[in-house]
Amino acid sequence: MKLEDRVVARLAPLVTVRRAALWSNVFVVVVVALAVVRMFTSAHPLADGDVGGDFRGFYYAGEYARTGQSTHLYDRIEEILRGGRVETPFMHPPIVALLFAPMSLLPYPVALATFFVASIGCWLLACRMLERELGDEKAAREAWLVVRFAPVAYSLAYGQMTALLAVPLALFVVSLRRKRDVLAGLALGLLAIKPQMVVGLLVYLALQRRARAVVSAIACGAVVSGASFAVFPEAARTYAHVSSQMLGWSRIASARPWEQIGFFRLGTSTFDGVSPLLGTATGVALAMAGFAWLVVIASRREEPASRNWDLSLAAVIPISLCLSPYLFHYDAGLFAIAFVLVQHRLARRPMVADSTYFEDARLSVACFAVGLFFALGPGLGEHAQNFLHASFGLQPAMLALLWAISAVSRARVR
Repeated sequence: MKLEDRVVARLAPLVTVRRAALWSNVFVVVVVALAVVRMFTSAHPLADGDVGGDFRGFYYAGEYARTGQSTHLYDRIEEILRGGRVETPFMHPPIVALLFAPMSLLPYPVALATFFVASIGCWLLACRMLERELGDEKAAREAWLVVRFAPVAYSLAYGQMTALLAVPLALFVVSLRRKRDVLAGLALGLLAIKPQMVVGLLVYLALQRRARAVVSAIACGAVVSGASFAVFPEAARTYAHVSSQMLGWSRIASARPWEQIGFFRLGTSTFDGVSPLLGTATGVALAMAGFAWLVVIASRREEPASRNWDLSLAAVIPISLCLSPYLFHYDAGLFAIAFVLVQHRLARRPMVADSTYFEDARLSVACFAVGLFFALGPGLGEHAQNFLHASFGLQPAMLALLWAISAVSRARVR
């Protein structure tokens, strides 16, 4: 018996459906309890960012856009780049600020509560689209499974806009399965509001010879990006300048590099302490390896909506996201879209409470490891997280990739 099989044989009884559900529920309860405690123990929990702290950047960006002060959208990030310490910055294209302009009309606590509700609504919509296509679970049940995935829970708790990105990504997947390439491309183009996420999926479309999807994605992305220059020309130029410095900023302590994911970040988080040059070289090498990995999978031509096609796309999504030079752990909430595809093809049916969620126990163990690493990660300090990176040679995102690739490779052997 191989070492891998022996490890899985020991761990599988610990990650049954019943136990995994229990720990997922405990995690959500703990996150909510911490938020409640901070609300009552902090003198100014919302102003201090103890709850929904990242939403402050969106809220004030919306206010600047609404009041004609768009030239100040990037004042905070520019101050941080100069070495200063200010409140949560706005780090997205200027057009994103318009999405939050209506919310800025509300008092901040009301706006934050509205954003929480809207985020959950976006996840429900994404799950409804996927489950209407796949026919596995009711949208509400699927959304509950998704919310218990640690990056999704953290994105909600921090006030991040991951849920907003989940809707076009889900539409992209559903449209590709239905061979509606133009609509799939338009959905992907909407992700240009966080442009570093798009490149890998464009490569996937090109290798799959989905030309209409590629053209419509580029056209829609150009419109989204061009809208920033049309509506906020000066802010757009500032954003372009700031973006060129983001890669360097993402490695300093104030950017919390130990909470970032991706191939490049794996190299820098592990080796920057030894030598920044070594960290850069390793990060670039890993990113190139990740890109080659994506090319190998994307080059396989399968019939859309077939078992192997679904599993290949489920692998491509997290790999594509992790090709970004800087994404934070909450961005991995979008891995949940890939999970739904894997669940559709490989989940145990009927479900057995005292067995593993997936028929392949290796996949269940990998999924539990992903959830555990993401759940613990933000609660650890810099040195503890870097220790995990160096000791295992992986980040939690790498475990997610192993899970996705495992779903592809094991399924083809079975």
